Amino acid sequence: MFLSMGNSTQSGYDLNDLRKLIDETDRDLLNLMEKRAQLALAIGKLKGRNANGFDGFYRPSREMHVLNKIVSHENSSLPKITLIAIWREIISSVLQMQSPFSVAICDDGSGDMRALARNQFGISTPILPLASPSQLFAALASKRVQLGLLAFPGKGPTGNWWLHLSAPYHVLAHLSSYPFQGTGQNALVIGQAAIEETGRDRSLIDFSCEQQLSCTHLCNVVREKGFAPSPLDAQEKGNRIHYLLQMEGFVEPNDPRFQEISSVLPVEIRWIGAYACPLE
Repeated sequence: MFLSMGNSTQSGYDLNDLRKLIDETDRDLLNLMEKRAQLALAIGKLKGRNANGFDGFYRPSREMHVLNKIVSHENSSLPKITLIAIWREIISSVLQMQSPFSVAICDDGSGDMRALARNQFGISTPILPLASPSQLFAALASKRVQLGLLAFPGKGPTGNWWLHLSAPYHVLAHLSSYPFQGTGQNALVIGQAAIEETGRDRSLIDFSCEQQLSCTHLCNVVREKGFAPSPLDAQEKGNRIHYLLQMEGFVEPNDPRFQEISSVLPVEIRWIGAYACPLE
């Protein structure tokens, strides 16, 4: 039975009694954590029949679904950020047991990326610091790592990495140092795993053309086709100008509205990925 400190003394519990209850609760927690791990491993075995290595096990949308349920629990007195840290550690540990993985980060020397990677993927996950996005892409291609972590587009000296991202890699998840409002240090996870709609998503689309285009006009045309865009970045690459737009909701890579936009504007359209919004 749950006992608050307010009624424990009235019920006749002394300090030793309460400590014994804590010890018993710790044992129950360990047993429940082991049960959860075994259930997750059983799911992993079922998925493993059709899984394509790590990418068949990693499901960031499922993780977000689990965390949303945890933080919406009304009977917890623990801070939400504590609950998230506990469950992320559990989820990452089991994922390592299902299929070992490593994460590469583009390290600017501040330690922010390492902290984000550690908070998201747990203390047991190997982290590989690299000096540039090109090195990170090479590490993914060689299977030296399974996931990459890069600065949010348009932020900092390496924020134009999205220009060079190519299939089969895409954006999978959005990490924030403050998980409830999307503020503070932000980064995106890159990999090959499948993405599933969560109901609270954002999608990244690259529109490129040979001549400069008004970003306002581009957004208006995209909006007329039923999207809800906001500009994130604009960069030149070769003889083309690229405009990165963030769309509200989950947009499929082959959305038929892309062809409608290309019939109105002289643009090539490239799907960069999608991610669930940070928790609130």
